[in-house]
Amino acid sequence: MSLKPILVGGAIGGVLPTLAKLASTYVATPSTPPPQLGLLIGLALFGIIGAAIAVATKQTDIQQALIAGIAAPGIITNLLAGAAQSGPQSAPPTPAVHGSILDFVGTAFAQGSVTADTIAGVRQITIDPKVAGGLPNTANIAVTGKVTGQDNKKSSIKLGTINSLSEPTTITVPSSIDQIQIGGTTVPLSGPHTTIQLDVATKPTSGSDFFWALGAPRTYQIDAVSPKVR
Repeated sequence: MSLKPILVGGAIGGVLPTLAKLASTYVATPSTPPPQLGLLIGLALFGIIGAAIAVATKQTDIQQALIAGIAAPGIITNLLAGAAQSGPQSAPPTPAVHGSILDFVGTAFAQGSVTADTIAGVRQITIDPKVAGGLPNTANIAVTGKVTGQDNKKSSIKLGTINSLSEPTTITVPSSIDQIQIGGTTVPLSGPHTTIQLDVATKPTSGSDFFWALGAPRTYQIDAVSPKVR
């Protein structure tokens, strides 16, 4: 048999496992964001590697070349997994941080921006994230508010940080704060407790689809946030 069918069979075999993974992903979760350029590059590389393995193992018919090509992604994935295990281990995701009035008071008094009268009474804010797309490992969304200092000027102060989008975050602030800012959007507060729904749109991290094609987990980053009182 000529070399061309062997190359074609190996290349088709090289891309089949990744295509099967894509199919299962979109069947299970149709709202998954579409693949980016990196995944197409990964598919092309798998096709080249599959064809190379089919030739290197001296396959003589297209069926055997196809099987040899299918083995290519497994070889690359095992090599990457071995390299990842031998490298430095990343820290686990940071859990959601629950803001405390003690944190606020300590920072505010250190800046000289509030007096004892400012902190009479507290409000509790529950921020419930709703994610459209994949879940990022970390969020790091700042929650800020404005307070009036002794000079009657308003100053912005950090009240807490949303570090996880997989669970609600609770923040306690002085009742004198009647609005907060999340992601640049102002949200009004009323009463002792306010629940805010935080709609978060995510997108694949730049370049991550290339490694996704090679068998690594797909990673996401925040694209936009939209808070609203519920």
